Amino acid sequence: MAFVPPFFNNFGKSTKDLFKKKYDFEHVVKCTNKTPTGVTLEAGGFVSENRGYLKAKYVEKSFGEVEVEAHSTAAKDSKATAKLTKLATGLTTTLGVTSGKSTDGSADFEYSQQHVAVKAVARSDLDTHKLDFAASVGNNGLSVGGQVVMDVSRGANVTDANAGVEYAQRDYSVSAFTEKNMTLVNLGYFHRLSASTQLGAQLKLDTNKGSRSLTVGTEHKIDADTSFKYKTEMPSGVSAAAVEHRLRNPDVLLGVAAQFNKSSFAAEKFGVSLTFGDS
Repeated sequence: MAFVPPFFNNFGKSTKDLFKKKYDFEHVVKCTNKTPTGVTLEAGGFVSENRGYLKAKYVEKSFGEVEVEAHSTAAKDSKATAKLTKLATGLTTTLGVTSGKSTDGSADFEYSQQHVAVKAVARSDLDTHKLDFAASVGNNGLSVGGQVVMDVSRGANVTDANAGVEYAQRDYSVSAFTEKNMTLVNLGYFHRLSASTQLGAQLKLDTNKGSRSLTVGTEHKIDADTSFKYKTEMPSGVSAAAVEHRLRNPDVLLGVAAQFNKSSFAAEKFGVSLTFGDS
C-alpha cells in the first residue's frame, strides 16, 4: 500500500489525543443535530464562564465544507471557514476569518501524496503577517519532518523552527518532536493493546528550564456505552480521570472529568459535560 506520512503538526497525535481529549474541566451543556441536507448544528454553553456558542457546518461533496462558529463574548474567537477539497488531487485549501480580541484572515494549504505531506499557512491582521511552512517525508511507517514560522511584517524573521520523527504501525507508534524553537523536546509512545484498551507515555524535556516530566495514561472502553481514561504526571504527582457514558433514554452523552494531586484526593479541577442529540 502507498504510504502517506502525517503532516508535521500530527506527529505524535495518538499520544497527544490520549492525554488531552475528554479531559474537559468545565461545566458544559450542548446539543447537536445533523439534518438530511448535510448541515450539522451545535449549540451550547459553558456554565462556569457564562458563555454560549453556536456552530454550523455544511458539507457538500462537490466542493468541501463551510463552517461558522459564533461565541457570545469576545474572549473567545468567532470564526468562519471554507474548506475546498476538489481544487486538485491531494490538495485541501481552507480560507478563514477570525474575529474576537482582534480580526485576522488566514489561508491554509495542505498537500499530500505518496511519501510526502506539505502544509503552508498564511495569517494576517493587516498589521502582522505570519507564514507557517511544514513538510514531512516518509516510507513504510517512518516519517521525518520540520516546521518554520516566519514573521514577514517587516522582513522575513524566523520566529520558530522545529523538527521531528515518527514511526507508526497499525497498533503502536513512537514519536520525537520539538516545540518552542527546539527548546521543548517531546518523546511519545502509544500502543493499542486491543479494540477496547490503549495506553501511552510522553516524556517532555524543557532545555530552557532544565526540567523534565513524564506522563503515563490509559483509556479503556468498558462496554459499548462507557469509557474510562486516567493519566498521571511525574514528578508533580498531578493525576486526572475522565468517564464518559451514553444514556439511552434520554439520548445523552455524559462526561465527567477531575484532576487531583498526590497529597489530596480533593479535586483541584472538575467538569461535567452533557451532549444531547447526535454526537
